[in-house]
Amino acid sequence: MKIQKNPNGWSCLPTALAMALGTPVADIIKDIGHDGSEIWFPGKPEPYCRRGFHTSEILMYLWNKHRLFASIMPMEVKLYSSQTDTVGHTLFNDKERAYRLLSWSRTIIMEPNHAVFWDGEKAYDPRGYERTIDSLNI
Repeated sequence: MKIQKNPNGWSCLPTALAMALGTPVADIIKDIGHDGSEIWFPGKPEPYCRRGFHTSEILMYLWNKHRLFASIMPMEVKLYSSQTDTVGHTLFNDKERAYRLLSWSRTIIMEPNHAVFWDGEKAYDPRGYERTIDSLNI
């Protein structure tokens, strides 16, 4: 597995996909049809002011280019329960369940404001380095 570096601060999602497919990220961005650099949210700091990429664009790329049907499956690690005697919710973190699910899958993991490629054993971060499962913000 070769790590590919994000070409800028807003292309982690297509870069994670590029690592998953073994395709240069520049080819994926070209096929999507834009580079994500447009300023869509001028009041936000970099890179959050940029258009970036949406998961629906990734799904369309997979279908249009590879005839692969993919879906987005939310995996909630932090679970909430309203079965308490107090007002509000009880929060518990079920990372063990997440670890079991991730141990057999190759996927793109969406952290808040970031995406990485997971190969079933470790994460490949588009910032240019490998990460362990414990370092993921899930």
